Amino acid sequence: MRVKPKPLKNPDVVAVVPNDDYTLLLTFANGEVKVYDMKPWIDKGVFRELQNPGYFRCVRLDGGGSIQWPHEQDVCPDTLYEKSVPVEELAEPFDYTKWRQNLFEGMTGREISNMAMERRRKMKEIDKSTT
Repeated sequence: MRVKPKPLKNPDVVAVVPNDDYTLLLTFANGEVKVYDMKPWIDKGVFRELQNPGYFRCVRLDGGGSIQWPHEQDVCPDTLYEKSVPVEELAEPFDYTKWRQNLFEGMTGREISNMAMERRRKMKEIDKSTT
């Protein structure tokens, strides 16, 4: 039996949307969309600050393929990829090169905000349909 080799590097996180239930909607460079649950971590050490919903929503890309909060709490990119759950219903073909070249080009702040809110709405619909 032949075992499929593990990739040398997991794909980078290229988009992150925080959800009200302390999960993160993550889009990876390979087009996969997954959900990572931060709830097991928010009562531990430096992550306690994430219990504040406003602060939790401040998560951003760190420029190195992962995510980070303003006071430098972060999660290993390999952990984000390997321990997150695929959200097949939201996955769309993703052109990473095009995304990098046209990052929000020509979009107003309102359009960017509306796009993020639409992703959250879709996530909530999926949550309701699975419970």
